[in-house]
Amino acid sequence: RLAAAERLRPWARIGRDREFADLLWRIGRDYRQQAGDYATALTHHEEARRFDPDYPANLVGLMESYFMVGRSGEAHDVSVALVAQGYPTPARALRAAIQCALEAARYPACLQHAEAYLTLRSQDRQIRSLAEHLRSGRDPEPLKRLFSRGDP
Repeated sequence: RLAAAERLRPWARIGRDREFADLLWRIGRDYRQQAGDYATALTHHEEARRFDPDYPANLVGLMESYFMVGRSGEAHDVSVALVAQGYPTPARALRAAIQCALEAARYPACLQHAEAYLTLRSQDRQIRSLAEHLRSGRDPEPLKRLFSRGDP
């Protein structure tokens, strides 16, 4: 796939080439899933975003890669775009946004995502507990343990 990307690059159109973005996304996905190499995956997902900024599958890969290399603020920024698209589902997008915002210490945004999530999944005890904790004004740092360090 890398060789194919290099051959096709001269004809790729920045900002409007879903096909080329998809090829780059697949390369990034392979680095993430097969090699666990999130740093290399990130370079491919960032490049894919240049060719199609709204490609939802790539945004998921970009968010996961940012998160796993410790760039949680940028992961949260991308998760907000996924929430806007409702991708892969509204609830899953919000849950990822909650985790990214929490890790980035963006607690007001985390609470906003949690409240939106609870309108969809009102019985989720974990997220309900998180929202109550954030509303209470208690130290939010322990909340990070609610999620494993795995992909958002």
